[in-house]
Amino acid sequence: MIFSKYLIRVNYPHTPISVKVFNQTFRGDEVKVEVERAWIGVRVRDILGNPIKDADVSILYGTIPLGKARTDANGMARFEKLVKLPIYTVHVRYGTNEVKASARPNEIVEVKSNVLQISNPQAYLKYIVAAAIIAVVVVISVKLISYVRSVF
Repeated sequence: MIFSKYLIRVNYPHTPISVKVFNQTFRGDEVKVEVERAWIGVRVRDILGNPIKDADVSILYGTIPLGKARTDANGMARFEKLVKLPIYTVHVRYGTNEVKASARPNEIVEVKSNVLQISNPQAYLKYIVAAAIIAVVVVISVKLISYVRSVF
């Protein structure tokens, strides 16, 4: 290698994203490059503000995927080993519902999904039974009123 000035470009692993570009005069020594690291936390909630477990969360830079994770019982997904970039795109998928948001390095971003997650159906069982009974009573009442009107 000729001792000269070189342009050094460091890309994000396995992507064409340049994270560091600089000129370096090469004199035969080892060239060290330090790249800043970052983390992102993503908290996913349903329409009532309850955490959503097992949502698929992806971190992208533009359209280039950088990582994937699933939310835990608290609705959190963590990305600990990212190279610091100016802004990231967060893509959340839960069932058929998809939400996108933007995130900055070293922050927790809140994502609200337009779904309702019922993690404990037993807690809602009495309300479901009550609604079913009310629906049956209303249907029977309407039929009875229709019958009475047709007879008289």
